[in-house]
Amino acid sequence: MIGIHENDTLAAVFLNQGEIYCTATPTVISTVLGSCISVCLWDGRRGIGGMNHYVLPEAKNRARSLRYGDVAVAALVQKMIDLGSVPEDIDAKIFGGASAIPSQSPAVGDGNIRVAMDVLEKAGISVAARSTGGHGGCVIHFHTISGEVLVRRLPPMAVAVAE
Repeated sequence: MIGIHENDTLAAVFLNQGEIYCTATPTVISTVLGSCISVCLWDGRRGIGGMNHYVLPEAKNRARSLRYGDVAVAALVQKMIDLGSVPEDIDAKIFGGASAIPSQSPAVGDGNIRVAMDVLEKAGISVAARSTGGHGGCVIHFHTISGEVLVRRLPPMAVAVAE
């Protein structure tokens, strides 16, 4: 539990790859990202927040795993709606999508970012903020009570080049 005030505590949830958490209870949802993406959705009117953590842009062969962005973002939007939100009241924040392996082409992180933007646009949800791309990962803490996301940048992994 994470303390807010002397007598108040918030539930704390850590997301691994391929997971979603959505709640109407004040919670801090955290994860660590590299090329993966987390979309944080917040409905301030109803006090509902949710976050996902996905690995790859699109499911192949109709796989319905939450490890894929097209599945994970749509599922997160649906969970928000199931809790009573409407798309017009939801703000999105997008994090991650680093180019953790510079030689990778096309970059997985870029595809992950594109999928998040596309699915949110089709759902009618505006992107209020994003911190994506780059070469290093990050740790994020999403406070569902306020919609605030705290981001700590991680240094890029050193890549040794054999000569």
